Amino acid sequence: MTKPLKPAVKIIRETQRLLKRGWTKVYQARDKYGNYTHWQAKNATCWCLLGAFARASKGATIFNVVGVENVYKVFGTYSIGHVNDNAKDVEEVLSYLKHLEDLCA
Repeated sequence: MTKPLKPAVKIIRETQRLLKRGWTKVYQARDKYGNYTHWQAKNATCWCLLGAFARASKGATIFNVVGVENVYKVFGTYSIGHVNDNAKDVEEVLSYLKHLEDLCA
């Protein structure tokens, strides 16, 4: 019998799903026209790492869900927005999340 997923892992996986659907830089979320929108908005079609995580966790911060020490261990900084905005593509961001998922499992 498989054991249930930890809440942090569920949130990380939902974050990954959202980012695969659509990824952006600079703003937490954008609509289908590329305009800024709130990460909770129904018209949001893509998210940055922080926006996707906020949506997946229903507003909790990445630090509260996975722990400050794990954030620093994976990203090497506390500036998650900087990591997202300097990533070359969504695959790079997803690789960070996979490492974070492994730590939290």
